[in-house]
Amino acid sequence: PLKQALVEALYDSGSIEHVYDLYGPSEDTTYSTWTRREAGGRANIGRPLHNTAGYVLDAQLQALPQGIAGELYLAGAGITRGYLLRPGLTAERFVPNPFGAAGERMYRTGDLTRQ
Repeated sequence: PLKQALVEALYDSGSIEHVYDLYGPSEDTTYSTWTRREAGGRANIGRPLHNTAGYVLDAQLQALPQGIAGELYLAGAGITRGYLLRPGLTAERFVPNPFGAAGERMYRTGDLTRQ
């Protein structure tokens, strides 16, 4: 996320109306979530983009309650097929999506977050 000092400086410039922060790994076509940052606000990665889903899960792929930290998984239209010539890594990071349609996968980001 953008450092809050940069967000403040952008708003203080007087020529910026809105500051948007985007998050996403290249395995999900670069951007996965977005948020509008506010002056005096806190950094966060926001909400999933259209046709994208984000899940905060524990080690057993169970959804965690709001406020509890867990690993971020991403799913949806932007998920890539995997890593070129790296089937083992692809299998480790691109796992079946228990919340999606049959055959849908989600990407295990390795990032810790909370809702």
